[in-house]
Formats: sequence, structure tokens, C-alpha cells
Amino acid sequence: MRFSYQLRCCARSLALLSSILGAASLCSAGTVYNVNLTVGTGSVTGTIVTDGTIGALAQADIIGYNLLLSDPAVSAPSTFNLSCCSFFPFSGSDLSATATQLLFNFSGTDSGQVAFADPSLDYDLCFSTSGGAVPSSFCPVAGETLRFLGTSPFGFNFQSTTLSGKDVIATASSVPEPSTLALLCAGIALFGFLIGWRCGLSCDAQRRRQ
Repeated sequence: MRFSYQLRCCARSLALLSSILGAASLCSAGTVYNVNLTVGTGSVTGTIVTDGTIGALAQADIIGYNLLLSDPAVSAPSTFNLSCCSFFPFSGSDLSATATQLLFNFSGTDSGQVAFADPSLDYDLCFSTSGGAVPSSFCPVAGETLRFLGTSPFGFNFQSTTLSGKDVIATASSVPEPSTLALLCAGIALFGFLIGWRCGLSCDAQRRRQ
């Protein structure tokens, strides 16, 4: 009964606190990078989402993606939508991130390859290095490759762009500067604490008046 009473007397504060916690999710949100690439005569548009890691990325650091592949050389379908989260292969440390860009080092020397693929492995977007890389059915060249299920002698159609050096493959959506975000998160945490403290005082005062 006492617990139920305390909940009722703090209902408005609890509702406000819930809103604050929703806003606090901004502090742990990942970074969304916008993709807009031309690969051969094909193209890729969409987003790649990381966990916010800066520097070299591992497979686990990519938490989502939604990519629309387009290859006009394929009769049907000429587009395919890739969505999170099937990867094959992912090797090396050539994929990296800054606060504003997602990059791949196409001149890496560690045989690095990263492919965003569908579960059937019939469609993919692949990034591959030139240094030490062994061409594969996913990444036949050092650079960017679109692979579509098609009618070529091997059952696939490829669009490729040969690249070298570190190149930007995506740019971040507009996000607060790190210092601004840190202040925002600190403010949210402090406001949440004050709401909880005020709720406790209010409940104690009303209980004493009973």
C-alpha cells in the first residue's frame, strides 16, 4: 500500500524522468554514415551504422547497415537491398572511422577485405586491398566491387572500381560535436538525479502531512 502511494505521488516526476531517459539514449547511440558510391557503372546508396568507435574497426563495431545496390548491366533485378547483418568476409584492419568519415585503406598490406553480403551470398558490396590480397569471388580486384547474381559464365555479374590509398566510403550524418554531446549527457544525468531527489522529498513531505 505504501509503495503504491509513493508511485501515485511521484507519477508526474516519473513520467518526466522517462522522457529524460529517452533523451539519454542519444549518449549511447551509434554513428550513422551515409553511403553514396559509384562502382563501375553501378551504384550504392544507403547507410552504415557503427557503435561509435574511432580508429580501426572490427566486424563487431558495425551494428547496422541498409544499402541499395544498383547494376544496370543486370536485366532483372537490377537493384538489390542489403540490410543488417550478414558479413563475409571480414579480414584485416583497413576499415576505419573518424567522427565524420568512414574510410578504407585500399593499399593495406594485410590482405584486408570487407564484404556486405546477403544471407544467400548472391549479392554483395566488397572492399579489398591491393597489398597481399588474394582475389576472391567476392573481391576480384583491389578496390570496390558490386557482385550481382546474373547470367555471366560464372553465374555472377561484377561492377568494379580499382582504387589505391585510403579513400572515403561514407560520411557521417550531422551529429553534435563530441564536447557538446558530452555536456548534453552530463546535463541529462544531473537533471535525472535532481528529478529523483525532488520526487523523494515530495513523497516524504506528503507522507508527513498524512
